[in-house]
Amino acid sequence: MTFKLPPPCWSAQILRPRRKDEPGRGPHLAPLRQRIESIFWTAKDMLGLEDHGARELHTLRCRLAAKFLALTAAIALNHRLGRPTRNLTAYYA
Repeated sequence: MTFKLPPPCWSAQILRPRRKDEPGRGPHLAPLRQRIESIFWTAKDMLGLEDHGARELHTLRCRLAAKFLALTAAIALNHRLGRPTRNLTAYYA
């Protein structure tokens, strides 16, 4: 197989995990991973997404949108009232 352009002209960057003997370069991804896991736990635990009860994909999307909208409104209200933003115990029945 032959290429018309040599590899430096492709302007592509190859990403691979660093070896143990290489110095650590690149972004530190642990905080990003923790933020994503926090969002998933919030979605599963506080919003009750493991037992959503939807039978069709459209219904599931509507329920997810409504629950995330309610969570966003509660966080915004807490922020405006000067309360801790993630303290949502006042909004649970």
